[in-house]
Amino acid sequence: MKRLALLFASICTAVLLGTVYAQAPAQLDKLQRADGAQVVPDTFLRSWDPITIFFDRDQGPAHGGPEDAPERLVSMQPAVPGAWQWLGPRALQFRPADAWKPLQRIVITSEGRSARLIPLLPTPVSTSPADQSQGIANLDQIAMTFGEPVEVRALARLLSLEVRPSPGIDTTGGQMLTAQDFDIRPLEHARHDDKQTYIIKLHHPIPDGRVLISGGDGNDPAAPPLSTELFDPATGQFSSAGDLQAPRDSHSAVTLTDGRVLVISGEVPPELAGTVGVGVSATEVFDPATGRWSAGPALDPAFYAATVTMLSNGKVLVFGGQDAGGSPQAAAALFE
Repeated sequence: MKRLALLFASICTAVLLGTVYAQAPAQLDKLQRADGAQVVPDTFLRSWDPITIFFDRDQGPAHGGPEDAPERLVSMQPAVPGAWQWLGPRALQFRPADAWKPLQRIVITSEGRSARLIPLLPTPVSTSPADQSQGIANLDQIAMTFGEPVEVRALARLLSLEVRPSPGIDTTGGQMLTAQDFDIRPLEHARHDDKQTYIIKLHHPIPDGRVLISGGDGNDPAAPPLSTELFDPATGQFSSAGDLQAPRDSHSAVTLTDGRVLVISGEVPPELAGTVGVGVSATEVFDPATGRWSAGPALDPAFYAATVTMLSNGKVLVFGGQDAGGSPQAAAALFE
């Protein structure tokens, strides 16, 4: 089966050097710099990180306090609500009133020096389904919950999904899914302070890796098998998958874009048809999510030894083969 791992291409643990908090130690007043004002952090901001500006000379009150006119020393673009506070005569700190907006660049300029800061996307507090070793069957959407709202466009830019084979099943690498492979929409929430959940809807469900076995002649020619089975490579076990409605052999099976399996064409067992080469007109569809079969549209004419092809638009083309007399058949059908 497949496993799902959620990765954020740009979510990382940033080391924020020299971040200073409200109760500043005495050495802040003794900080000596020869290169003008210095902004900390210098690259990334987490949701509620303060911004601290260190000066190379005294600029504020000796014992700290609020700064009512920060524009005389520093500018912030875009302007963000919050409070400026002196931690000492050479350290001025800004604390935002609201969490920084992910990916909204903040430019701090002081004494001719500028620092461009990028707020990081917060880590989700939960995902559903969670990463799990036993695999996830026919996954078509993921719910991701954050402690606070984030911009959908920012989330789409930063989110990537990695699909990995279960351990011991396949040694090949995983498959990466990016913004072109899914859509994101927020769920409505009752209160402004509620956690925000986003639904990531995959354009194509992720198959679960099980193998469907159907049809054939069986051991008793007079009673061709209708039963079908599923083989799970993760457990090495077979399980019943229900019964076909029409017996057939030499047929085709193709996985549809929504994860269902279409069984199409094939030969009516000669013991039932009274002759060889009689095609099966019935089609059947297996849904692995429910474990049930359903009837598909009937083919006219019936096809035997035909070619079955999944097209890029999700439709299935069946053509050629032979008729009941064994002659080549110039016919085609499209399953939608």
